[in-house]
Amino acid sequence: MNKIKQSYYSTKSYIPKVKYFGLVAIKIYLFDLLAIWFDDKFNLYKYKVIEDYLESKYNSFSNEKKIHNNDLSLKDKTIWIFWWQGESTMPEICKICYHSLLKHSKKYKVVMVTQNNLNDYIQIPRKIMQKVEKGSLSFTNFSDIVRCMLLARYGGLWVDSTMFFVQDIPEEWFDYPFFSLKNKPDGFKFVSQNRWSTFIMGSNMTCSYFKELAQLMIKYAEREQIFLEYMTIDYFMDILFRCSKYKQYIDMLPVQNEDLHVLRQLLNKEMNTDVYNTLVHNNVCFKLSYKLELREFVNGCSTFYKFLKDEK
Repeated sequence: MNKIKQSYYSTKSYIPKVKYFGLVAIKIYLFDLLAIWFDDKFNLYKYKVIEDYLESKYNSFSNEKKIHNNDLSLKDKTIWIFWWQGESTMPEICKICYHSLLKHSKKYKVVMVTQNNLNDYIQIPRKIMQKVEKGSLSFTNFSDIVRCMLLARYGGLWVDSTMFFVQDIPEEWFDYPFFSLKNKPDGFKFVSQNRWSTFIMGSNMTCSYFKELAQLMIKYAEREQIFLEYMTIDYFMDILFRCSKYKQYIDMLPVQNEDLHVLRQLLNKEMNTDVYNTLVHNNVCFKLSYKLELREFVNGCSTFYKFLKDEK
């Protein structure tokens, strides 16, 4: 994406937020533009503005104990996946990913959370559900709250609906107090700096990280009219990981699955078996996307996407 287009989307995103966040939104917007046009290190200043705001307003909520204790009946390494309307309404690429999850998780219990069974597992505060129903809270931000509450109460592994698995899910992923896929740092575009990925996270329930994170996300969604940042969850996570009691959990994670985003870039390319086999050998899973316009053929040849679809 070129700088002009990036600047346009930044303006479109932040200017409406000035009404709610005032000078904070203006500062974030300016640092965002500086990062786009000059150096992505300006994002570090943007992160500080955001986290200073969040800490000043929500620091007192992180220690509240309002998430129920875990249900022992579901403590047996459950994998959580979320699609509000249910499997039948999933885009094709999500169905492909879901079937790959089932194929490679046969030792574990897989629960698809939908609008029909959500209340069987967690109780979302009414104020938040009203925002979802009115459309003032996006399903992206809503799913962030759902994943935090599920992991806080039951532990296990959260997997986004666009995660495609090519190897069996390692049992050790369930053994960490906090788990996520960690890659090497790659610039300053994201506050996570590849230390974690919110689309795949888990916990063995031996620490209170997700309980604190869930409480922060709940309070934020209840109090704010809009989300200051699309990925507000990442900023709360970074704030918590700066605490001495949680820093060790992110530090202990190994770098792994380093081609996490490569397959997504190949979906509309001509299928190459050697490339695919190499990726499969070196990785457990890949992050795909349902927002791409996917093609089954290019230049008369089958694409990677066509191959995945046929293998489903």
